Amino acid sequence: MPPLRPSSEPINLILIALLGLIAPAAALITSPPRALLIALAAGLAYAAACQLAFTEGTILPLLYPIPALTIGTLGILAAALGLRRAVRTLRSPHEVLF
Repeated sequence: MPPLRPSSEPINLILIALLGLIAPAAALITSPPRALLIALAAGLAYAAACQLAFTEGTILPLLYPIPALTIGTLGILAAALGLRRAVRTLRSPHEVLF
C-alpha cells in the first residue's frame, strides 16, 4: 500500500462546491424528488470515490463535501415545498391572507 497523503486544498474546495451544487443544479433540470435521487446517487458515488482514492494513497475529505450535499438537497426540497404552498394559497379563493 502506498503512503497516505491528503488531497490539496484547492481540490477540497472544488469538491465541496461541486457536491453542494449537485442538487440545486439537478432541480433546475428535473423535479425535486428526482433531484433528491440524483443527490443520493452522487453522495454514494463520492463515498465510493473516496474509498478508491484511499486505496491508492490519497485521502479525500468527507467531513465538508457530504454536509454541503445535504444542505443543498434540503434547500431545494424546502424551496419546492414553500413554492407548492404559495401556489396552493394563490389558487384558493376562499382563504384569507393575513
